[in-house]
Amino acid sequence: MRIAIGCDDTGFPLKEPLVAALEAEGHDVLDLGTFSTDPVDYPDYARAVGQAVLRGFVDASLLLCGSGTGGVIAANKLRGIRAALCPDAESARASREEADANVLCLPAADLDAKVRRVLELKYKRGTVAHPYADPAAVSSVVGTPEHLATADAVTDRTTTLVRNDDKTLPLAVSGKKVLVAGYGVTTTQILADGLAAKGATTTVKETGTTPTDAKIAGAVAAAKDSDAVVVTTMKAWTSAAQQKLVNALLDTGKRVVVVATRDPYDIAYVDRASTYLATYSYSPVAVEAAERRITGEVNPSGKLPVDVPVAGAPKTVLYPFGHGLSY
Repeated sequence: MRIAIGCDDTGFPLKEPLVAALEAEGHDVLDLGTFSTDPVDYPDYARAVGQAVLRGFVDASLLLCGSGTGGVIAANKLRGIRAALCPDAESARASREEADANVLCLPAADLDAKVRRVLELKYKRGTVAHPYADPAAVSSVVGTPEHLATADAVTDRTTTLVRNDDKTLPLAVSGKKVLVAGYGVTTTQILADGLAAKGATTTVKETGTTPTDAKIAGAVAAAKDSDAVVVTTMKAWTSAAQQKLVNALLDTGKRVVVVATRDPYDIAYVDRASTYLATYSYSPVAVEAAERRITGEVNPSGKLPVDVPVAGAPKTVLYPFGHGLSY
């Protein structure tokens, strides 16, 4: 996603770590300043982030200033800007999904106070003096059979079957040729290994988050020689290339299972897919859980933790909170 960020002198200390976090998530960030704690006028930066949206340079903007109230007022003076004050994650989510806000204003003045409250609570509860985790004991807990079994149990309860219109799942893979394509070198290989262990002959075509036309063509060619296809996506709702890959695989006429390995929103952007699983993670334990759902080893029981809106219509719900199918 393309995001512009602007701030006044009060918001500057918060801007740099926020930019780093957004870029680490894979977003393209347009930093419009300010670039120091020297006093500036926040309306100048409200206009800058608003104009970046209106001119199509970015998909949305963030504005950091003292209380956030002034920034909202200044940004909303621009026709076409829908700025919202978002002091917490829930208000930010609601402003985007329910009000289609395109500028989120974050209050920065009370940041120190919020951090202090968290640190004081940790101190009062003894976390500072007596940490919960003993580094020397980590190996006796993390990665043990009991720990791994708990992780499997958690993912078995959360992985969600969102769509299964053609009753493609559970998929009998023994003796079948299955193509595993899409995002993640490790992700696609784990899926392929799990399916192979159940008797499938698997082919892997890893295509990344921005598959090229050549990679899409290679995956399509492999799909035509397969009985079924499993394609993994990673935030495909922000990637036209991933959407193109999924649609190209659907065009082959083969049975296609889409596995969203992070956000559950991808289905709104590949809505031709009749079979769709949401794992919420690309960690090995989550991918293994998806394979167990695909083959029917485990009956899906997970439910969506959010509404999934229609593509381009954030106020219209495609799949509601709590939705989830079983076999």
